[in-house]
Amino acid sequence: MKVEFNLDEIDNMLNFINQYMHKVIESTDVIAKRLVDIGVETAKANVIPEYASNVFFTVEEDRKQTKDITRVKYTINGQDTPIFQEWINESGHVDGYEISPLLLSEFGSGWLSDVKFDGMQGIVGQGTMPNSKGHAFDQMGWGWYDLNGQYHRSIGVRPTYPIYKARMAMLDKSQDVIDQVLYRELK
Repeated sequence: MKVEFNLDEIDNMLNFINQYMHKVIESTDVIAKRLVDIGVETAKANVIPEYASNVFFTVEEDRKQTKDITRVKYTINGQDTPIFQEWINESGHVDGYEISPLLLSEFGSGWLSDVKFDGMQGIVGQGTMPNSKGHAFDQMGWGWYDLNGQYHRSIGVRPTYPIYKARMAMLDKSQDVIDQVLYRELK
């Protein structure tokens, strides 16, 4: 069997292939951007609610052009406005420290933290706040008086994992996004 093509047909096929190749390249950027959007929305939705107004997520885009290829890298940045927590210490003086709402959301604190560092005193982790009284491993928790003299008791803060859940959501939804962009929108 012999197949013959004229130059116009070959030019048309090459143009079609080039156009399709550019659509595929553009689609990878669309896929990456959609996955980043999923990650940011998931992270926002999983910050401890009372700290949500103190936590911000931004997207950094880094584009590099080489010959015919544009490489794009997206980075999700989590930032927060620290909260200054104050209480009255055992000697009756005001004491306090800054906490990071984003780190508290991701890792929790005290007994409710999923991170247990038994036998690793002095290493950053559960209950290693400056001047820690060692309550991190105390299932009974700790107590303090606020500035109004009201007594509070806590066993810590349960983590909500905004960054981890953002990563998992992007991984879980990647095939759906790829299918949607390449197989439905690319046609």
